Amino acid sequence: MSTSEVHAAIQALYGQNAEQQKAANAFLVQFASTPAAWETALALLGVADPAVQYFGANMLYGKCKSDWATLPEAHREQFSEAVGAHLSRLANAPGSNLAARRLCLVMAAAA
Repeated sequence: MSTSEVHAAIQALYGQNAEQQKAANAFLVQFASTPAAWETALALLGVADPAVQYFGANMLYGKCKSDWATLPEAHREQFSEAVGAHLSRLANAPGSNLAARRLCLVMAAAA
């Protein structure tokens, strides 16, 4: 699953079409349970849209709460460093304060 496909689903979720919202929600809920969601959610933090950044941060928070044990030990430090880098960048980015706050919760959940 590509980041652009997930990004498109997020846009559909926030759109006006109820059927597209329902399909996007089902897709995103299913996708969030996959191992690929770790990397994709990190990539979403780099998108310019604050709503997409927040969605990525929120997905990571959910992954940390429910799937932290499935993240290989060897990847945990790299993950925490990546989240920290995104947090530093988003903390000062206009409109990205909600994503930055959610990343603080990600860091706490990953500790």
